Amino acid sequence: MVDGAISTLTTSCAVHATEWSSLVLLGQHGLTDAHSAVWGARRPVVAIAAVLERRPLPHSETLWRWALPPHVPPGRARGEMAAHRTFPSWPIHLLGISWPGGDDSLPPSSFVVGRLQHDAWIAGVEVDHAGDELEVHIAWDEARIDPLGCSLWLRTEKDGLPLVARHLRIADLPAGEPISDAAGQSTQAVEARALGWQERTLLVVVPRGSRRTDWGMSLLAPDGRVLDERPVATRVEQVSFSMYVDRALGPAVIGSAGDQRVAPSPRERDATVAAANRVEHDARRAAARRRISGSGELEDYLRWRFSARAGELLILDPYLIHNAPAAAVSFLAALGRGVRALAKSVPPGAQDPLRRAPAVQVRALPGGSGDLHDRIWLVGECGLQVGTSVGSFLAGASRSRMTTATELPTADAAVWREQFERWWDASFA
Repeated sequence: MVDGAISTLTTSCAVHATEWSSLVLLGQHGLTDAHSAVWGARRPVVAIAAVLERRPLPHSETLWRWALPPHVPPGRARGEMAAHRTFPSWPIHLLGISWPGGDDSLPPSSFVVGRLQHDAWIAGVEVDHAGDELEVHIAWDEARIDPLGCSLWLRTEKDGLPLVARHLRIADLPAGEPISDAAGQSTQAVEARALGWQERTLLVVVPRGSRRTDWGMSLLAPDGRVLDERPVATRVEQVSFSMYVDRALGPAVIGSAGDQRVAPSPRERDATVAAANRVEHDARRAAARRRISGSGELEDYLRWRFSARAGELLILDPYLIHNAPAAAVSFLAALGRGVRALAKSVPPGAQDPLRRAPAVQVRALPGGSGDLHDRIWLVGECGLQVGTSVGSFLAGASRSRMTTATELPTADAAVWREQFERWWDASFA
């Protein structure tokens, strides 16, 4: 684009735009004209936006019909074509902008130039009226981000005043069966990272606080960046209709859809908010119990914690394969990903198991056990500090002591990754 002109293969266009914005994030379902201009993207967009001059538009209908090929005679084939050549609210389907078309409304007065974001995004939100919960479906690129390390910022309001404002880490919510495929079936037998993004979603269920309130949410990356958002707004929760026949005194048909209950009173809203706080507290305690292990629990937790993030596993652990080396190597190989690890040494009992597991590489730390005290596990930007070595937390271990796995801040995980690579280059097999 040069001086407001855009050349295409078929024509030249002029853009009469003013007030260009800074670089901004346009989350899905925003309330501005810029959000409406990128409605069809179905992704968050990092963009610059400008205000378009309002100009008279030629007449248009809300229904767009493509002409049928004249050489196709009437019949079944022609009928099947017709079903796919009619577009109600054609600007949404053909232009990707949120505007029904026609003369009764104006298109969004914004011109947007941007790039789609594919780290993670809110694929959909469903309201469970019976349970007063929000079912949030999150999609992600498994090679770019760990969705379990992301978090949700949820806010609900009534008459412009906040009722609930909470920050929820996804890994702190009940695990259950959070990963489902496109048909809604559980994929626990296959780790989510092995499925394409169009074949799975991460289901996060959060208490909304109270019915008949305005709500919105933001999806945050592990490092705190906003990835996508739904603004706080009034949502349609109930649709009621009445049908009258001629001049009858009462309706012949009465119906409604959505939440069938009456609006809650202030006292009921307070009770629901208190119940939501209790649910969140219980969820955090349940997540803590998953991380605190006696024997075997930590094994399952680590499998689940890295299940949605692709990439090799890096481990820093002085005693990684010194206790039950064959079982430890077998566990690491069964994770189904490349593993590079640094320990104080490679004991003789681990050499044969390692030769049979080519995906698992273990080297000795340059300075032996004097280099390292902690036990660090890294996949992508996700980092955990694990309280004990593999041979000690496996089910059936000869001696099991209570331990836990602690999430590392994103910056700490990055620094540990850099340290791992320096030691790896200086180490010997």
